Order: sequence, then C-alpha cells, then structure tokens
Amino acid sequence: MINRGQLAIVVTLVFMVLYGGAVTTMCTNYIAGDLAAGTSVASYTVSYFGVGNAVAIPLAVMLFKRVGPKRCILWCMVLYIMTNYMAARAQTFPALVFYRFLQGFASGPIFILASGIMKTLGTKEQAERYLLYVLMSFVIGPSLGGALGGFLAYEYHWRLIFDFTAIVLTIQLIIFWALYRCISFPIEHTPFDGFGYFLYFFSSLGLCSTLILGQQLDWFRSPEITYMFFISLSLFIMMIAWCFIHPYPVLHLRMLKNLGLVFAMFQIAGIFATYTGMIVLLSLFLNLYVNYTATWVGIILGSMTVTTFLIMFAISKSRFNQSLITLGVGIVFLIASSFYTTEFNTRVDLFRIAVTRVMCGIGYALVLPPLIKLLLGSTKIEERLRAFTFFQLARVYSSALGAAVFTTLWDRRFYFYYSRLGSQLTPFNEATAQFFVKAKNFGLNTMQQVYELNSDLIRRAIALSLDDCFFLMGWIVLALLILLLSCYYKLYGSKA
Repeated sequence: MINRGQLAIVVTLVFMVLYGGAVTTMCTNYIAGDLAAGTSVASYTVSYFGVGNAVAIPLAVMLFKRVGPKRCILWCMVLYIMTNYMAARAQTFPALVFYRFLQGFASGPIFILASGIMKTLGTKEQAERYLLYVLMSFVIGPSLGGALGGFLAYEYHWRLIFDFTAIVLTIQLIIFWALYRCISFPIEHTPFDGFGYFLYFFSSLGLCSTLILGQQLDWFRSPEITYMFFISLSLFIMMIAWCFIHPYPVLHLRMLKNLGLVFAMFQIAGIFATYTGMIVLLSLFLNLYVNYTATWVGIILGSMTVTTFLIMFAISKSRFNQSLITLGVGIVFLIASSFYTTEFNTRVDLFRIAVTRVMCGIGYALVLPPLIKLLLGSTKIEERLRAFTFFQLARVYSSALGAAVFTTLWDRRFYFYYSRLGSQLTPFNEATAQFFVKAKNFGLNTMQQVYELNSDLIRRAIALSLDDCFFLMGWIVLALLILLLSCYYKLYGSKA
C-alpha cells in the first residue's frame, strides 16, 4: 500500500506527459513565425511528440521488469527535463521538432511504468482512484497544457514554455525520488526482442512521417515520400510476422484476439484523433482568423475540461453504472457537438463555441470510464500492463496523426474553396459589382477594395474548410456508435 503523496506524484507524472504533448497547440503560430516556418507545418510539434511517445511505449514493460519502475522513471524524467531545456533554445524549426520527438520518446514509458507501480504497490481502491485521475488527465492535461502554453507565448515568449516545464519536471523528479527512495522493486532478467523493436521503431517512424510530411512533400510525387513509405511498409509487415514467430515479441499481437481489447482500441483511436484535431483546429482558427487571444481560446476550451472534471467527479462519488449504454450516450454527445460545429460561419460568437465544447466535455466524461472498465474486464490481471500498452499505442498514434491529418485536410479544403469561390469573383459577376459599389461608399480606394474582397474570400474559405473537418469528425464518431451497436451483444450481451 502506498500513501497519498506517493499516489499523487505518480498521477502528476502522467499528467505532465499529457500536458507536455499539447503544450504547443495554441502557440504554434508564434513558434512558426519566430522560427521562419509556415502555419501549415506548425502541427509538427504536436505530431512528432506523439510519434516519439509511440515508439517508446513498447519498451515500458521490458524496462519495468529488467530495470525497475523507480529507476526507469528517474532516467525518463532526467531525459525529459534535458530535452525541454534544449527545445527552449532551438534556433530552427526542424531542430525544435526533433527535440519534441525526443521529449515524446523520453516520456513515452512513464504511463505504463506508473500503472505498473500502482499494480504492484497499490490497493484495489487506490488503483481505481488512480485510473479516475488519469482519465481526467486525458482530457484536462492537453487542454490545460495548450492554454498555459498559449498564455506564456502570447504574454511573454514561447521559449518560456519549455523552461517552465523543465522547472516543474525538476521539482517532480525531486519529490518522486524523496517519496520512493526507500521502496525497492523486484528485478527480472526477461529476454528482450531487440530486432523486433528495431523493425517496430523504423516502420512506425517512417509510416507516421509519411502521413505527417506528405502534404508538404506532395505525397507520392516526391521520391522521398515514396521510398520512405514502401521501405517502412516492408519493415512493418516484417515486424508483424516476427512478433508471431518470436517467443518474447516486442508487441504481443496475439492479445488482439480479445474482442474487448480491440473494440476499446478502436473507440480510443477514434475519440482521441477527433479530440486532438479539434483542439489544434479551433486553436488555430480562433487565434489566426477570429482574433481571439490565447487566453480566450484557453477559456473556451477550459469550459470543456471543467465540464469533464465535474461529471467524472460526480460519477466517482455515486454508484452510477458505467456500462456500454453510458458509452453510447457519450458518443451521441460527441456526434451532436461535431455536427453542430459544422454550422459555424464567418460570424462566430463565444456562446456557440462554448456550447459545443461543453457538449464535448459531457461526451468525454461519459465515454472514457466505460472503455477503461471494458479494457480491464476483458484481460487477465497478469496481462494488464500489455493491455495498457495497446491502449496507449491507440491513444498516442491517433492523437499524433489526428493533429497532422486534420490540419492537412483543413489546408487542402481551404485552397479548394478559395479557388472555387474566387473563380466566381469576376467583373461580370453581379455580387462582385455590388461589393465594389458598397466598398466605394465607405471611401475605399481600388487597392483597398480588392484587399477587403480577398480578406472576405479567405474568411469564407477558412470557415467552410473548418466545417468540412468537423463534418468528418462527426462521421468518425458516428462510425464508433455503429461499431458499438454491432458489437453490443458480443461484448456484454443483453445485460450490458
């Protein structure tokens, strides 16, 4: 049994991983401007943190057994602090992206290691409390990280974000060492599949980079993308075959025979892909095109996190049954939020945005607890660390790729609408002629009139492309609801 301080420091370690992954979401335009990069590549700082997380996660179970969670967490924290310090001093955007990748790699094993500590030392009640706090952190951490990062970048300088994070991590490192210094963990010299991890690392890095960099390198018209994709795909196929052959594989893919685990992974992937995409898109849209400051963007997204926190806290204090029906109700709220957001136009007000975020908060509060309950209920106790590995892989990959895919889609749809709508703005178009007449009445010269017309065209194209992204999010979440209905009786039967 561990005390409250030891439980609290483990939870805050997980929280800082989630916080660190999203700390640049609301300040990407400041970073891109300062390091001479475009806003279309600004999401790389979020995506490559997630990729770094993902490629390090399979190491967690091995490190837990061979090194011990205490020593491993200490070394992960030291590396995490150093990479934050280096990121604060990056002089180019590619260097910053590389340091963000290293941050993700350093922090990747921490969630599994922290869960292993709770499994080894915690009581059943403490383990349940830990999972509740972690679920809250899944929603609160990214939003709070983005809001605080945006505030520091807007009011001071974006480099202060990483310095501040390094200071907080250093304090956590000292507290963790002080609280756990007298606790020892058993060490097992279990075999490690080094070749399998080699295949996993480079195949994952290559395939994710194909999706992240494809837009800028013109997809398969680029030889770099083409070579990287086919080499990575070959390594990925080899990795899958190797995992079934090797007696101690880096990923225990045979666990995917478990319907409950696979179902939970699909649900988590869809939810967090849309969640991360929503945070990144709204942050960029409100800051760049609606002229909201980072503080106001944080307040808007804060309405979602506060809602999630209050509902989860209320559920934890009650005897509310977290069943698949609860999951379905939560998905309905997420569907409603996504499709209502598609009604946004160039005139966006605070109330409409806040309402959709509150609906999202309700949805996330209702969908996450049943999924964790299903994950734990469908796996044996000795397999739960491996199950958490698959859970983390689904969450991290979907978050990293969700940010990249939705920003790419937003960019491409913007140019589509800009060209289509702009093609109608000719001297022979009646609406165009009326616009110039009205603009002339305001005392604008010819250049100013053209500028205002182009600005209005950009706002309309941006709003329509954003609507398309949220329309896709709505259909993704709707697919999750259809998946739930189709698997309902196979998972829990009529008693669910």
